[in-house]
Amino acid sequence: MLRNPTLINYFIKEQYDVNIGFLEGISTIYISQKQGGKKIGYIHIALNEMREGKRDKAELEAYLRLDSIICVSNYVKDSLLKLYPQLSHKHIEVIYNPIDKDGIMQKSLAHDIQKDNFVFMQVGRLTYQKGLITLLEANKILQDKGYNYEIWLLGEGERYKKELDSILAAQNVSNVRFLGFHSNPYPFMKICDVMVLASYFEGYGLVLAESCVLGKPIIASDIPTSKEILYNENLGECGMFFESKNAYALAQVMEAMYNAKDTREKFAAQALAHSQSFDVARSIKQLEGLLQG
Repeated sequence: MLRNPTLINYFIKEQYDVNIGFLEGISTIYISQKQGGKKIGYIHIALNEMREGKRDKAELEAYLRLDSIICVSNYVKDSLLKLYPQLSHKHIEVIYNPIDKDGIMQKSLAHDIQKDNFVFMQVGRLTYQKGLITLLEANKILQDKGYNYEIWLLGEGERYKKELDSILAAQNVSNVRFLGFHSNPYPFMKICDVMVLASYFEGYGLVLAESCVLGKPIIASDIPTSKEILYNENLGECGMFFESKNAYALAQVMEAMYNAKDTREKFAAQALAHSQSFDVARSIKQLEGLLQG
């Protein structure tokens, strides 16, 4: 079936009013072949960056067969059209991932996490995309200056962790803690001092929105998605940004956050105020309209 997606109609004979390919790639290719009903594709990643600009004929043909495409950010939409400009005539709608603010707050109280030091924290898979090498290089700069703090990295990825361990050993630093995967990251996020997202690209940096809900000061690379998520018409930029892949720039903003409590309090208050714009009802209403329309 993997090699012949048209078999989906043989194995799944029922016809549905709406068929959704919730993931990029093979999921969408299957759905595009399904007989009957509306066909919708969901894109969560910056496709052009993930594919490194390499187009796939089967993927393009699948998207061309869809009735609608949902992108989780304007940047994801731009990335899709950069890779496949042939889709410019399609119905493409931007619907942000819904944020369950009450659920996040409740889960953040589920465990009592302790810390003994100032903590910068990044949450996400341990992959190259997440900018962890830049973060470790910035950390080395600050460690050489004598700053006393910890970096917590929460997420899975044992294969890439080996590369990061080698970097840390060569740097001779010991303030980085790998916390592994946790189904509920919010108690850790709640207790940390500053949230960091050093990613080189993101489809939708969900952790940034979640950090706002928890009222955390945020440092983020200046990639388009982060700028999009953390911009508020009334408040401006609700976080401190640094030039992506620039360890010295990251070290500077980390130093500024570390040294100035009033700066942290300012961005924490802005983040919390900005969280009111993450309205789950709005996203659901958009999705319902698309399904019904």
